[in-house]
Amino acid sequence: MKMYELNGFEYPSVTSIIHLISLNDGLMQWANYMGFKRKDIKAIQNESTAFGTLMHEYLRGEVDPRYTKRIPYNVFEAKRINDVLDNFRPKYQKSKLKTIDTEMTIISPSMGYGGTLDWLCEKDNEIILSDFKTSKAVHSTMFLQLGAYSLLLKKEKNIIVDKASIIIANKNKCAFYPINRVTLDLYEDLFKMLLSFFVRWNHIKCQGVMEEDL
Repeated sequence: MKMYELNGFEYPSVTSIIHLISLNDGLMQWANYMGFKRKDIKAIQNESTAFGTLMHEYLRGEVDPRYTKRIPYNVFEAKRINDVLDNFRPKYQKSKLKTIDTEMTIISPSMGYGGTLDWLCEKDNEIILSDFKTSKAVHSTMFLQLGAYSLLLKKEKNIIVDKASIIIANKNKCAFYPINRVTLDLYEDLFKMLLSFFVRWNHIKCQGVMEEDL
C-alpha cells in the first residue's frame, strides 16, 4: 500500500484505495492465462509498472517545459518510448492545451488520503484534469481516480475543474477520453463511498479476529 506522510501522519494514496475494487475478473483471467504459459506474473506486472513510471516522466517532459529531469532508459526501451511519444505529440499539439502544473502531490488530512495527479491544464478558460495511462484500454476505475483527484483539488487547493480526461498513450495509439463536470461529480460521489468503505475495512482488519467458544 502506498502511503503519503504529512506532519508525522500517514495517509493512503488514491490508488491504494481504488485497489480494493480493481482486482476484477479480467485481471484474474489474464493472470491465469499467463500462469498457464509459465510466465512470472509478478515480474510482468513489475515490468509494466516500471515502464509506466518511465513513460510518465517523458510525457510530463512533453507538456511541462519547466521539467527537464528524465529517467535514464536502455536501448531496448528507446524504441518503445519513441513510439509512444510519436503517437502523443500530434494529439497534444492539436489539442492546444496549456499546462498549469504537473505531478501535483496533494494530501488532505480532513479527508484522510492523498494523491499525485499527472497533469492540470487549461483551454478556453476551462481547467482540465488529466491522467496519463500506458494501458491498452480505458477502464472505469481510471475515471474514479480522476474523481478522487478532483476532490483533493477542491478541498485543499480551492480549484474546481471544468473537465477531466484519461489520456491513453502507448506504442499503438494515443487517445483522449474526456468527461464533463456532471459526470465527474458522479465519480467524486462514488469515490467518497469507496473511501468510507476503505476506512471501515481497515478498522476491522486492525481489530483482528478473536477466538471464542460457541
